[in-house]
Amino acid sequence: MSAKCGKGAHVLNVNGGLKPKILGAINILRNYVASGVGNFSIAARMPVMKWDHHLQRMANFQIRQCDNKTSFCANIRKYHYVATIEIRGTMRRRGNLVKVVVDRMLPDLFNDLLGCKMDENQQMKPLAEGRCNGHYTPLIEDHGSRMGCAILVKPLDEHDPKQVSIVLLCHFSRANVNGMPHYEVGTTATEKCRTGADQLYQFLCSTAEEVNANKLVVKTAQPDHPDEISDTE
Repeated sequence: MSAKCGKGAHVLNVNGGLKPKILGAINILRNYVASGVGNFSIAARMPVMKWDHHLQRMANFQIRQCDNKTSFCANIRKYHYVATIEIRGTMRRRGNLVKVVVDRMLPDLFNDLLGCKMDENQQMKPLAEGRCNGHYTPLIEDHGSRMGCAILVKPLDEHDPKQVSIVLLCHFSRANVNGMPHYEVGTTATEKCRTGADQLYQFLCSTAEEVNANKLVVKTAQPDHPDEISDTE
């Protein structure tokens, strides 16, 4: 742990009940966007988001630096375009961490996306000033399907030991690359999923779907006509 983190700071592993709740909240949002309701277009092949322990370890390493001034590259051999999201909050020292993260911190991130609309060029535009700032980007990338997070907890103020500061830092396997569309638009959700739709999230591909997080081609082939470069490479 870096000395910059200050006295009393410690890192929590995201496991137990918190990990599935984070994934569940994000997949509910992805499912909503992929369905094409509201101000979004239908996604042809949006995969379910799953956990990746490599990304979790990188998040653990980065959050221990407590350095917001130096750029941190989270790219690894497996993922060339990793995106990082950081959300901050506070709670009482003996508060319910899972509830604070899922019910208070993640909704702030989701509200950024819900303040967007998709234009005719499949680009996200703000519905109002101050919204749709781009923090949402890795949540709706259809070439991204993995994430991993870490949490830093430290005293909010040395004079108020009852309050703590929380930092949730997550790495995602795919950032937006070169301004490409976040996802391929279709006429029916999951129409290009090679493994069919997920049983729980009906507008997302099944958990067996594999996508290539390093791919730079926008269009994907229909399921019965695989790409020249396999998404599982």
